[in-house]
Formats: sequence, structure tokens, C-alpha cells
Amino acid sequence: MNDKLVLQTVNEVWRDQTSLLFLQQVCQNLPENLQLPAGRTLQHFVDSLKINRLDIKLQGGAIALVYNMYASGQLITDDNI
Repeated sequence: MNDKLVLQTVNEVWRDQTSLLFLQQVCQNLPENLQLPAGRTLQHFVDSLKINRLDIKLQGGAIALVYNMYASGQLITDDNI
């Protein structure tokens, strides 16, 4: 139930080798003039990740471990990215 631990875990996945390679491939498929800005934009998007625990209880009062993940989509202002 530690929000910081959940955030750290999600960040590890978002920043692992496979995810970073995927983002690089996305950028490489864009026109050359958009590749660098797209890379920066996607990095800012990943950096904007926030985690919010929802205090939901199951039948009998047990706490359900449910989290919402938020990232700032407004950082991606170019529809081509």
C-alpha cells in the first residue's frame, strides 16, 4: 500500500530496456524533423507519471489494492507524435 513503491515499480517498467527501445522505434518512424522533439516529448510524458491509490474496500472490509496511473497527455501537443 506504499504509493512510492508502486510509483517506483511502474517507473521501472516504463523505463526498462524494452520500453525505451519501443519509444525509440516510435520516434524513428516519424519524419526526421520530428524525431528529436518527439523523443523529448515522450520523455517528459514518462516523467510526468503520478500514482493515486483508490481507497476501495471489498466485501468484508478488506482493502483492494487499486491504483490510478496518470501522465500528462497535454505534453504531447503534436498529433503526429
